Amino acid sequence: MQYACSMCIVQIGEMISLLEDDFIRSHPEIPWRQIKGARNIYVHGYGELDLDEVWNTLTESVPLLKNQISELLVNFEGK
Repeated sequence: MQYACSMCIVQIGEMISLLEDDFIRSHPEIPWRQIKGARNIYVHGYGELDLDEVWNTLTESVPLLKNQISELLVNFEGK
């Protein structure tokens, strides 16, 4: 289960790599670099995963990111 949770974070990082650079630059309020960095750590296993950090990411950072992305989508759909 722990590795499945980690894969969720990896998937988010993978999806971000599909975004256009202009879009990323136009939304500096979202921590794109940190998200990609977390993806790299989880994929390449630079040391052991800190399972407490995985849990904190899933319960704190991912919901915040979801809210930020939802707001972007609302603004995008409104245009």
